[in-house]
Amino acid sequence: MGMMICNDRRWAEGWRCYGLQGVEVVLCGYNTAGFAPDLWGTRKPMTPEEAEKDAVFHHKLVMQGNSYMNSCFSVSAAKAGMEDGKYDLIGGSCITSPEGHVIAEAKGKDDEIVFAEIDLEDCRQGKEKTFDFDRHRRIDQYGPITIQTGVVEPELL
Repeated sequence: MGMMICNDRRWAEGWRCYGLQGVEVVLCGYNTAGFAPDLWGTRKPMTPEEAEKDAVFHHKLVMQGNSYMNSCFSVSAAKAGMEDGKYDLIGGSCITSPEGHVIAEAKGKDDEIVFAEIDLEDCRQGKEKTFDFDRHRRIDQYGPITIQTGVVEPELL
């Protein structure tokens, strides 16, 4: 079992570190604002409703994609309500399968319990066949991921 907090869910490295340890379930608590242009956002103008929809999309995208790529379940739990009295939080609590499917999710943005029956054997297919890290990972190709933090663009030809 692994645990992430909020923004950790957006970084593939944490997921892969857990995946390399055979994680079966990753738990993630978060409090993401739906509209907070002073904290994050896009360059294009968005209404608060569009920003919230985009934030929920990105939240589920990282949970589904990383659950799939690491063949594990994920359980994400959102803080409900307002943050700091001014940021309306997105909700989006969900449970995702090792195949990347949302198998249970919150119906709204208020407090509620989200649950699903899971079978940890469902993690085996991806770990042993689809992604078989031992057979398919090419660590000789991943040097920059351990020595570089910012973007370094290659020289133009």
